[in-house]
Amino acid sequence: MDIASDVILDLNNQIRDKKINFKSDFDRKLGTHKTYSNAIHIILRNLLANAVKFTPLGGKVCLNIGKRDHQ
Repeated sequence: MDIASDVILDLNNQIRDKKINFKSDFDRKLGTHKTYSNAIHIILRNLLANAVKFTPLGGKVCLNIGKRDHQ
């Protein structure tokens, strides 16, 4: 989950400035997957940046990454 951790770190100042309660949960059993890491980074950054942008001051954002229904 290095990509997700990097994105969270990039957004840390905005998260802190808006006093957002940010929680993340990564299923460590997922292991490493071959992927287009740059595309995943861009998508995840856009999703989280919008979540931070549109969450009110003192709000909460959660990021959960895990396996669902054997997928």
